[in-house]
Amino acid sequence: MKPKLWSLLLCLCCSIAYGQSVYWNNTFGNGGMLQKSAPQPGNADYEVGESSVQLSYGKMLVAVSRPNVYLVRYLANGLLDSTFANSGRSSRFFINRPKLLKLADGRLLLIGTGYGNGISIAIQRLLADGAIDPSFNGGNMLMVPYSSPVPGPVYHGTLPDGKLLLLATTPSEYSANNGPSILRLLPNGMPDLTFGTGSKELPGFPKNVRCIGMSLSGSRINSGYIHPQTGNIILVAHNTNGGVDSAFGNEGNGKVDLGVQPLQQTAALSALADGRILVGLNNLNPANNQQWQEVRCLLPNGNPDPEFGTNGTAVVPQTTTVASGIWLAPDTDGFNSISYSSFGTYQKVTFTRFNNAGRLQTTYGINGQQFIQFTADYLEVKEATVNSNKQLTLIGRLSTYPSDYFFLTRINANGQPDNTWSAGGTKFDFFPSKRVEMDNIKPMSSGSLLVRYTGMGITRQTGIIKLTPKGSTDTTFATKGLLSFDSRYFDTLSNGGLITAEPSTVSTSPNPQVKLSRYGLNGRLDNSFGNAGVRLVSMPLNFQLTLFRVLPGNKLLLYGSFYNFQNNYRYVLCRLLADGTPDASFGENGLAYLDNTITSTREIVNMPDGGLLISGDYSNYSTNPKFGMTKLLSNGKLDPSFGNNGIVTDSSGQGTYSQKVMLQPDGNIIVAYYALLPSNGYYKVVLGRYNAQGQRIQSFGNNGTGILDLNTTTFAVLPDSRLLALSLDYNYAPPMLRLELRNSNGVIDSTFGIHGVERLPVPAANFSFMETVYAGNKIYLRGAQYEEFETNGLIGSLLIDTTSAAIASFTLVDATSNKDIRTIKEGDIINIADVRGKSVNIRANTNGAPVGSVVMTLSGAQQKTQTESSAPFALFGNTNNDYWNWTPVAGQYSLYARPFKGTKGAGAPGKALNVSFRVKDELTLAGLSLINADNNRVIRSLVNNSVVDLAYTPNINVRANPGVGYTESVLFMVNGFYHRVENTAPFAIAADNNGDYNNWNITPGVYNIAAFPYPENDAKGLAGTPYNIWINVINSAPVAGSSIKSSGNAPALKNEGGFTVGVYPNPTSGEGTLTYGALKTSYLSVTLFDATGAKVQQVFNGKVEGGVLYRTALNIRHLKAGTYFYRILTADGGMQTVQVVKQ
Repeated sequence: MKPKLWSLLLCLCCSIAYGQSVYWNNTFGNGGMLQKSAPQPGNADYEVGESSVQLSYGKMLVAVSRPNVYLVRYLANGLLDSTFANSGRSSRFFINRPKLLKLADGRLLLIGTGYGNGISIAIQRLLADGAIDPSFNGGNMLMVPYSSPVPGPVYHGTLPDGKLLLLATTPSEYSANNGPSILRLLPNGMPDLTFGTGSKELPGFPKNVRCIGMSLSGSRINSGYIHPQTGNIILVAHNTNGGVDSAFGNEGNGKVDLGVQPLQQTAALSALADGRILVGLNNLNPANNQQWQEVRCLLPNGNPDPEFGTNGTAVVPQTTTVASGIWLAPDTDGFNSISYSSFGTYQKVTFTRFNNAGRLQTTYGINGQQFIQFTADYLEVKEATVNSNKQLTLIGRLSTYPSDYFFLTRINANGQPDNTWSAGGTKFDFFPSKRVEMDNIKPMSSGSLLVRYTGMGITRQTGIIKLTPKGSTDTTFATKGLLSFDSRYFDTLSNGGLITAEPSTVSTSPNPQVKLSRYGLNGRLDNSFGNAGVRLVSMPLNFQLTLFRVLPGNKLLLYGSFYNFQNNYRYVLCRLLADGTPDASFGENGLAYLDNTITSTREIVNMPDGGLLISGDYSNYSTNPKFGMTKLLSNGKLDPSFGNNGIVTDSSGQGTYSQKVMLQPDGNIIVAYYALLPSNGYYKVVLGRYNAQGQRIQSFGNNGTGILDLNTTTFAVLPDSRLLALSLDYNYAPPMLRLELRNSNGVIDSTFGIHGVERLPVPAANFSFMETVYAGNKIYLRGAQYEEFETNGLIGSLLIDTTSAAIASFTLVDATSNKDIRTIKEGDIINIADVRGKSVNIRANTNGAPVGSVVMTLSGAQQKTQTESSAPFALFGNTNNDYWNWTPVAGQYSLYARPFKGTKGAGAPGKALNVSFRVKDELTLAGLSLINADNNRVIRSLVNNSVVDLAYTPNINVRANPGVGYTESVLFMVNGFYHRVENTAPFAIAADNNGDYNNWNITPGVYNIAAFPYPENDAKGLAGTPYNIWINVINSAPVAGSSIKSSGNAPALKNEGGFTVGVYPNPTSGEGTLTYGALKTSYLSVTLFDATGAKVQQVFNGKVEGGVLYRTALNIRHLKAGTYFYRILTADGGMQTVQVVKQ
């Protein structure tokens, strides 16, 4: 299956100019969004049984896709277990390709693929009863990044040590740069991080191949793939660390080539309990189209098991001519081979039982086989498992138009259906639900819309509905607004009517016919067309319609393919006149064959010269498809002036698929395609620009490649050749609609919105959109709204306005003083601590046309929606310009505002403004200053371990200096105890009188000062960051000589060590004072050392008088900057050292 791009591109017929805005059309539906529900809840839906696991007491847990996954629990008798979750059914899980596994401790794992950081392996651990395990990842689903970009089906197995292996394949069209990868889990379900990052790509696999499965033989991993050139099945063996097991096979590379080419690449891989490998094959002999199924058995070393079947092969008895698939389900005594096939409205499942030697067990069913037949349009088996009672369980999907529902079949060990489970051993289930699909929007000149609609409930409605310009159903159209019509193909005519195209079911012609039905404005058949409004058009044998268009002049164009007798497909265009008859001027009597051009068509565009431009895929069945364009002249012949005789093919990476083609007003061509870009190894939707001759324009896009990655899937081309990209921005909660405008060369148009980007709130939850269509000054978005078990169709309507008012800016206002603080700009950081009292509001400022009201939405750390119908337009309201209070919490915010001409958000909206900003709450002090209390001057700043000498300034104070934020009061603590609170600046530790500092009566010693800033008086509110330092207060006598005794007014020396040494100031430029002394009269020495311990100078060596502090001038100005140490040493061995930093 080729990758799908869930979007369409369009050509808008008016440009977005400077000052122009895009906004939701409030006159359409509900705030610009129209929801359409199914007629009533019912059983018509899509449900697929994916996986099952046996629980205790015979209960069973089943994983069902719809398309999201939910779990269903059954009792042993097959009835719903109403005690589980919501009457037996869980809430949905956002996961794809689910599998259920049982862990060694009885708990369960729900695994699959999901969207985490890109597409990842999704793991949800469940309790033994199927309920979510809250102890695993907080009860949330764990997303494990995966080695391949797009994981496909997940195979699993359990190693002897209880660890689990998950082999996630990658469909070949996604895996040009990747092979299969394996993920190893611990027994508790968490990734085993000793195994790479938990996953690693398996060696031995070519790139771009399809993996057929995985099995375990003890601790060895068996897997295989379809060889991309020969088509043969290749088996590969790896060890549990992901390395190739060279002992497997005979060539030392861990591979075995089975030398067979399975039908439709259908194969199954499993293993017996003794480690032998089973390979199930669905084979076809191309010489006679004879089909058969077989099972091959290999020994653990990769050689055929000669004792199994005939030379290692067991042939499955043929019961049907065509089989759709094969499954293998081994147990201890042998294995079951399961195949399923289709006979029109009958679906058949065949169970064939073999023993471990590959011989039929004839006691099973009827001669070793059992059959179950269903009346359905289609059947698919998703999983086959065997429980401990050797009961075989199949789970999958049955399709009976219009619904798909899951089935569960259990077969006993003897081959008979388990009637205790359900009648015939099979249970069919679907649950009340409803689903709506809306597609193929066609705007009309009147402003009405024609929409193809499918509503599935107890009854199924499908056809075309007509909506008025306001989104209501136009009941004057057809039957109460609905024209019943069971095909996707229709288009509008120039007179406002419409025409539908569908395969005819009443044709009497040997060739297939297309039924054309033409309707008037009222939805009734136009009797002037064909036979009572209907015409049958004969087409080539086996023709299949895939595109339908109305061309200028109401000519009709049919496109499709047919299978000819040379065993290949041909693609053909049929052009008809307005009356439905062949246009003889086109091709061969109205038919133009597109041989050797494109192999599938995505889009057809009318050219100004009357010709046609066709885009699609071009492939010669290589592994690297390209997108292609074909240009036809008005007569249906190839245009030789375009590309290579009318054909252009291009590839900007491996696996390139065209999606859409459109014309720019300057005649250039924009092509959207899906490609695996070599720059990052991932598939992206990109645009390429080509001139009228089909040559790529290198100046477009990035780095001269002519390619532009808009990083979105929905975009439009404006008449002035600019590009408008639309996407949902999930950086906001809820997501916002993001519009990005670029010029014709792909460069951001800064005149639009903010730096070329504008965001709109989405007036619907769980909304996704798939298509954009333009009409007049409106853009229509088609999408869906997903609920638990319900899907509603949605259509959104956007308006482009050239004369509206605009939100010019946002202003932060002090709600206490009502004064403006600052303009809020994109990316601003607002410190709420800067505002006294932290009371603020935000005002939206407008310009342009008069404004009747403004609707504002704040999201992020706090949420608020406000509609203001008079200025000032305040987010949190006001009374006569007295702004109401908002105290924001710290965090990230987004503010969106849009003006309206009417009050209360009514009338024409204007240009919106959206800004993101961050609020922080940061209150700090810049530091502490030492103040001379005699003259009120600053002496210096205090830092940690500062020395304060009272001998120089006996009267001091300490001031706390405000830093970031508004400080209303400061709490001082000294040595861990409360000291005082200052409510006015200057914030002084010993207070002040209008700036006249008081003296802090402090004695020498070591002190810890901690100052705490507060946003309110009396140290109330949330304290800011404290400023905390230690200081050493000393008191020395004035310096009078080089080395003299302290004067009599010097304080007595107090030191418990008996002696002291100190330096002031420290750090020092080389000038200052060195102090030393001892409590008792004694001999001591004072010596200076450098950082290496080398002696620099002897300062003193002699007798000192007890209790006297000596001081001397520092004599180190000549020393280089660095760290030094003064050491005092007494006669009795006492020692003290002080560090001094020379600057």
